[in-house]
Amino acid sequence: MKPILALFVLLLYSCEAPLGVGSEAMLRNDNPSIPVLVVVEKDTYSKLVKTVEARDDAGYRELFATGRVFSVTSNTKVLIIDQRLDMKQIRILEGPSRERAGWVHESRLWRK
Repeated sequence: MKPILALFVLLLYSCEAPLGVGSEAMLRNDNPSIPVLVVVEKDTYSKLVKTVEARDDAGYRELFATGRVFSVTSNTKVLIIDQRLDMKQIRILEGPSRERAGWVHESRLWRK
């Protein structure tokens, strides 16, 4: 095989299509023992980030108490059902939160 053709074949097989609507994926966290936070409405994500950055414990608890945020175990299988910029809407496919939907940052997903 010619070197250029071999390089093309290598690149072709090493490139994976991005995770898009209809793809199954796994939720992930940098530390697998820490659950992944899922927001019910996409707009809640920025509020969650702000409460964490501000160390606003009361605001953080309020997001959970009002049901706007829930947590899911890392390595849970999900289906991507929508996407907007770097956010993906997911449907949980297994575990206690099965069939719930919410939004996560795309960095929280990996190909299963």
